[in-house]
Amino acid sequence: MKKTMLLLAAMMVGLMGLTACGDDDNDEPSQDKTLTTTYEVKVSQDLLDVANVVMRYKGNNGENKFEPITSPQEWKKVVTTKKYPAPVGVLFEVSEKDTYSSTKEAYNLYIEVKIDCENYRGSHESKKTFGSMTTPVNMADVPTACKNNFNNKVFGFVYAEDGSASGSISF
Repeated sequence: MKKTMLLLAAMMVGLMGLTACGDDDNDEPSQDKTLTTTYEVKVSQDLLDVANVVMRYKGNNGENKFEPITSPQEWKKVVTTKKYPAPVGVLFEVSEKDTYSSTKEAYNLYIEVKIDCENYRGSHESKKTFGSMTTPVNMADVPTACKNNFNNKVFGFVYAEDGSASGSISF
C-alpha cells in the first residue's frame, strides 16, 4: 500500500512537470499583416473629352481589376491583401474617341496617380504624372499624343512584408 501511494505521488509530480513545460509562451502580440493600398487617380477633362480611359489595377489579394474613368474628379479605391510579396499598381488603356470636336488651341492632357501602401511595418507613398500639364496640340496629333503618353503605361511595384517596395509589375 505504501509503495502504491508512493508510486501515485511520483506519477502526479511527473504529470505536473510535463504540463508546466509547454512551449506556448508568446510575449509578442500578434500583428495584423494586412496591407492596405489606396489608389488615387485624376484624369484631365481634356483627355476625357478626346479619349476613352480604362484603368487596370491590382485589387484585393492582387487580382487584376479594371474600371473606366469617365470623370475628372479624383477616382479613389482602397484594396487589401495579406499575401506577400504584394503586386501594387495601375495600367492605363487609352483609345481615341470615335467622335470629338474642339476649338481649343491647347489641351491639358495628363493622368496623375498616387499609390499609398500601409501595413504594420510602416507605409510607402509613390506619385507619378503621365503626360504634361499643358500641351499645345493640333487636333490631328491628339491620337498620337494619347497613344505615346498614356496607352499601356504601367506604374507600380512589389510591396514586401518588411515594408520595402521594389521591382515592377505586369498585368
